[in-house]
Amino acid sequence: MNDGSCAMTFMWGDLFRRSKAQGSILHDKLGVAPTPGSELVLDRETGELVPCTRERCPYAKYYEDIGFVNSAPYAANGGWGAAISANT
Repeated sequence: MNDGSCAMTFMWGDLFRRSKAQGSILHDKLGVAPTPGSELVLDRETGELVPCTRERCPYAKYYEDIGFVNSAPYAANGGWGAAISANT
């Protein structure tokens, strides 16, 4: 997989777990990464794409070379989440 080729999947988390199983053709070849983001967002007043700023994109991540990048979370099929109450 280090030959410059790439495959992307947006699926449930069990695909990643299954890829780790011995005998899987994806064994040790599948990784995880955040969803891609954008340096531009829609200004709803003007209808134009404008660059992200700290004010416009408060949850964006800042990169020295390209500036603020805004990403939307992705939760396949409604997503999975877990939490433990502080009261337990």
